[in-house]
Amino acid sequence: MFIDGRDNLHVRDGAFAWSVFSPGHEFLRRVPANVMGGLPGTTVILDDGSALASDRRGDAGRFFRVVDSTGALQRSFGQVEAGSFWLGREIAHAGGETFWAAPPEEGAEAYILEEWGIDGELRRTLRREASWWRWRGNAEISPAVRQLHQVRGGLLYVMLRRPTDEYVKQFTSDGNRRLDQRELRERRNAGVEGVVEIIDTRSGELLASEVYSGAELREILPRHLFRGSLRGYRYKVGDDGLPFVEIVEVQLVPG
Repeated sequence: MFIDGRDNLHVRDGAFAWSVFSPGHEFLRRVPANVMGGLPGTTVILDDGSALASDRRGDAGRFFRVVDSTGALQRSFGQVEAGSFWLGREIAHAGGETFWAAPPEEGAEAYILEEWGIDGELRRTLRREASWWRWRGNAEISPAVRQLHQVRGGLLYVMLRRPTDEYVKQFTSDGNRRLDQRELRERRNAGVEGVVEIIDTRSGELLASEVYSGAELREILPRHLFRGSLRGYRYKVGDDGLPFVEIVEVQLVPG
């Protein structure tokens, strides 16, 4: 679910279509999602109700595309290097004419955040010098940005996965042996850290960087943050066994 600059609610359903409702709960339109996308992290709804996506659908030679509110492709941009393979890029938008993009999940040799204009122009880059950022030839054992969120005022929240040296060693020693999902989940819980970083995009300064276990991070972070704010939601199950949605707020507390 997304809310645009006019407070219209955009809902993507299981039939791969978008339904749009006005602030007064009036149904406005239904749009196919085959071009608009809809995955959290790689789709944002812009102020005018158009969609920005970076999920590799559409033009495979460009990282980003803008689709209007009827589902028609407006433009694609951000040249992909020839021969590169990428699964998607996390993007963040808090309103206005620009958005931020994380490095591609596959093949990123450096921790570089890019600010792009909706018009397709690259405005600037922020390079984070981190000794632990290293592409190891496989996404499973390389650091990657899992969530990117921009708040109004210029702060950028970056949530990353960072495999430990022990996890890399285990994965490498396995060779081509396939792990079942239970074993893989247990290894990830024990061997993949979560890193939360906060960057002031106005100055480029790193304000905070904290490391958590995967289990800790899942308890702390919402499933999704609302555009431009630190409020979000996550799914929970009550003592009665019934599911519900919990509204939470993330706070930056001085150490």
